[in-house]
Amino acid sequence: MVNRDLPNAMPRFNGKGHILMKWNSERRRRLRKWLIGPGLFLTVLAMSGCQTLSFYGQAIKGQYGIMAHQQRIEKLLADPQTPGPLRAKLQLVQSLRAFAAKDLKLPVDGHYQRYVDVHRPFVVWNVEAAPEFSLEPKAWWYPLVGRLEYRGYFAERSARNYAARLQKKGYDVYVGGVTAYSTLGWFKDPVLNTFVFDAEPDLAETIFHELGHQRV
Repeated sequence: MVNRDLPNAMPRFNGKGHILMKWNSERRRRLRKWLIGPGLFLTVLAMSGCQTLSFYGQAIKGQYGIMAHQQRIEKLLADPQTPGPLRAKLQLVQSLRAFAAKDLKLPVDGHYQRYVDVHRPFVVWNVEAAPEFSLEPKAWWYPLVGRLEYRGYFAERSARNYAARLQKKGYDVYVGGVTAYSTLGWFKDPVLNTFVFDAEPDLAETIFHELGHQRV
């Protein structure tokens, strides 16, 4: 008997008469992502202090806020209420995506098919630090990604509060706004108001650079 609760399952029989289920590979990949996420969060809970939990909490909230307010670019282009300057940039994005896929052989997939206005000049603010009189940067460890030499916050105030704590510990600190970042393939990255109005060469560089992270 085929379990009808399993979408896209195809019954096959082996030599012993057992039913083998063949799942759609795309659905399997998506399922793994959503299962890994809670598992990683539980791991972080087990090994982190309150300050680290606060950081991951704001990161989850910030990423969710972006995902929840996405609009399809095709829908915006069809809407007569879409401002002319934004319409022109979104059309350019579509051309850049096509060029990236055909000529640069980048894994475009479903990236940059949606648009989000985050209503601020930067999507995140990065905190970078080094011990006084040292050129060796401080590094932080993150699940999946590993060690990085910055810590990103979706709110400038949170970034500067953390920077102030590091300064009290004797670090030299820099806080800088970031207009774009890649989720490294875990989610479909959207176009943001923070970079879509850049000059054409800069916009192209941003999209090609971030798409490159799907491989590197």
